[in-house]
Amino acid sequence: MLTTMHSKECKLKDGHTWLQRGGRLRRRTENLSDKWGEENSCSGNRRIFDLRCRPGLARLLQLSCLVQDASPSIGDLEITSPKAFTSAAIFVIAGCGVLLVAPVLVSLMAVTVIKLGVLTVLIPLLTIAGTAYFLPFGLGNPIVKKLVRSRNLDTSRDGFIVQITMSPRIRTGLRALVEDADDLGYLSFTETDLVFQGDSVRLRIPWSQITEVRPQNIGWRGRYLYGSRIKLTVAGITNVEALTFCERSSLLLPTSKRNTRKLRERISTGKDAAQTEEKSRGIQ
Repeated sequence: MLTTMHSKECKLKDGHTWLQRGGRLRRRTENLSDKWGEENSCSGNRRIFDLRCRPGLARLLQLSCLVQDASPSIGDLEITSPKAFTSAAIFVIAGCGVLLVAPVLVSLMAVTVIKLGVLTVLIPLLTIAGTAYFLPFGLGNPIVKKLVRSRNLDTSRDGFIVQITMSPRIRTGLRALVEDADDLGYLSFTETDLVFQGDSVRLRIPWSQITEVRPQNIGWRGRYLYGSRIKLTVAGITNVEALTFCERSSLLLPTSKRNTRKLRERISTGKDAAQTEEKSRGIQ
């Protein structure tokens, strides 16, 4: 291991010898060739510092490089004020649920004017089943897609339009009660990282920092039928214990389940590949 510093020697009118290093002139006060030998003197572009003469220092620098290379990469998290996913947008998205509730109310009113029988039971059940098929539409996914695309995010890589919920939550109050998403955005993947670009949250997590991936039922909000959330337990990000993603690009229930399955498989593949690589490095 050899470290070199280059210098130029010149003489000015004052008769003194000066050394030029990094664009600065410094007066030469001693003859380094007397100290380290002629081959390391400060004339021309010769080496003035040779670690071969300092084996202890060379070993120390070598160890410091190993420690630096072994240090884990840290996830990047940036949170700003929302620009598109505002309180007004949240209430518009929530209002889409009326489109699913209205047919059910109409069916209940219809059974009150017909004779009691099998139809009084079948009509509401069939109506609920029919609206469940359009559940993603009723959750406001068309508006979500429009909001995400309006942010002109980088969607050149394959990815998914998703919502993100952080643990602990970064939204509080009435907003957090009405909407279970902390932000909306585009989730993409690289060989080394999981990348989320949102309206107010920018996140990059190395695969090696994801310790667990597991599905989580969406609950009553999605009638327990919508594609499940995907919860990631992460390490190395300050004040963040877990991240939960849920796809928000589908308009029909079968599409939601299919996209959710693809999203979970993609995240699990990246995590497993990182673990395999770490194990192979440990063996070497």
